[in-house]
Amino acid sequence: MIIKINYPYYNSEHSSQIITGFILNKDKYDYTLRYQYKPELLNEFHNNKNILEILLGDKRIIIDTDDGYNIASLEDFDNCLDNLDYYFKRSFRSSYHTDLRNQSKIYPLGLNYYVTCKDNPLNKPGWGRLPLKDSLKKLVRYIPKTNVSYSNFYKNRFELLAKNPPDKEQILFITRLWDNHDIENTMRINCVQALRSTFKDTPMICGFINSPLAQKLCPELILDQNITKKNNYLNLVQSSTICVTTTGLYDSIGWKFAEYVAAGKAIVSEPLLYELPGKFNENENYLSFHDSKTCVKAIEQLLNYPSLRKKMSDLNITYYNNHLAPEILIESVLQLFIKS
Repeated sequence: MIIKINYPYYNSEHSSQIITGFILNKDKYDYTLRYQYKPELLNEFHNNKNILEILLGDKRIIIDTDDGYNIASLEDFDNCLDNLDYYFKRSFRSSYHTDLRNQSKIYPLGLNYYVTCKDNPLNKPGWGRLPLKDSLKKLVRYIPKTNVSYSNFYKNRFELLAKNPPDKEQILFITRLWDNHDIENTMRINCVQALRSTFKDTPMICGFINSPLAQKLCPELILDQNITKKNNYLNLVQSSTICVTTTGLYDSIGWKFAEYVAAGKAIVSEPLLYELPGKFNENENYLSFHDSKTCVKAIEQLLNYPSLRKKMSDLNITYYNNHLAPEILIESVLQLFIKS
């Protein structure tokens, strides 16, 4: 059996998780993967770089890991679904699909984060298809034991984060600011300030990734660049007990949230605005907040009730094993393909 995976963009880290899942399932489902760079998909799907086209026989699936519904209209989205069998969407909101002709084709994909594996075609430099600077960056990532090495982001690295939980409390909230997203930026600045002033006696890494915007708006809240490098950040996830995150761009559930689930952490987050497959509930898998005051209260609740924190950690590890591990996430796609 041959499964064809076509991608429109060599630099989509969003899509890496999906191809990793297909690669890890090859032996179980006994198929061969064929890859093709297909930039014309951008025209068909409104310049969405974070999609993959999956072909098996006469079946066609699109997997969309974009942050939101970044299209002109739902009518345009509906028209995109005419020439395919299934559409798996990371940012899935069922209420948006009620009046679509093709609503039965749309399925929730689940949480998204950057995870890769050996032989993932998106790891390749993409010579001539990316700016030279980007191709060279990807080439450097093949060097082992550096902060950016691809091997730092293999599946087993994330699963190790859930093992040997730390003995001491530590709060983690590393975030960034975005141009032209004033509401999100204000929320994040208020939360960082509140956490720093409230939890002075609790070990905490809380602040912003360095950027021109952060230097302008809150230079006193910028973290050292060594702390915020991705590999070092994952080490901090492992050593933390309570991890905080906010809503991502376009109301998305950010990568940090998925990484926290994979690591089996107690999570404090703004309410999730998109739907996930399986059982994943507020007050069980995470505590929600709406402003800096309720963010502080949620953290205090987890600090005061270790049993709640432990139960949340266990539930998140279970969810990872049942729905989020890359090969498990892709099984829901494969089963539709193979049984159809």
